[in-house]
Amino acid sequence: MTHTLEGQQKRAYFAVSAPPLATPTPTPDPNPKPTLTAEPTAPATVTPVPSAPQIVDPQGQAPKEATVGQPFRYTLQATGYPPPTFELVSGPAGMTVSNPGSVSRAAGQPSSAATGQIDWTPTAAEIGVVAVIIRASNSLGSNDYAFEINVRAARTGNQSGPRSYLPIVQK
Repeated sequence: MTHTLEGQQKRAYFAVSAPPLATPTPTPDPNPKPTLTAEPTAPATVTPVPSAPQIVDPQGQAPKEATVGQPFRYTLQATGYPPPTFELVSGPAGMTVSNPGSVSRAAGQPSSAATGQIDWTPTAAEIGVVAVIIRASNSLGSNDYAFEINVRAARTGNQSGPRSYLPIVQK
């Protein structure tokens, strides 16, 4: 701002300030919301939806191998609720299927899967391909699973592979 005083030009600076602003005072809410304190709650229990079994093979349709005289052990899994049980529909003599139990779940959660343990020791008469059918059942239905086991002869003694012999030469 410029101000003229008796013919001379002088400059003056003015500081403009506003009165201090009042700090707003919070006013109480006329409709306060209640505050809830958190109380410990038990974990929720989820009940699986009832369903017929479906067998799951961890190796898929990959060939299963067994050796004469050696125990063959294989585990299948089946989903479904109530948890299914397993049975051998067809297979070689001496083969068994047991129901060792439910697949592990978090504490307090019911299982909707089970395992079936297949045990068998093949004999020399069973060398070749052996067909097997396993069934998983519950109150809502059943599911069959067919697979093959390739049975091979046991290795005996010196079957480590071909050998070369050098002739003995006398002088």
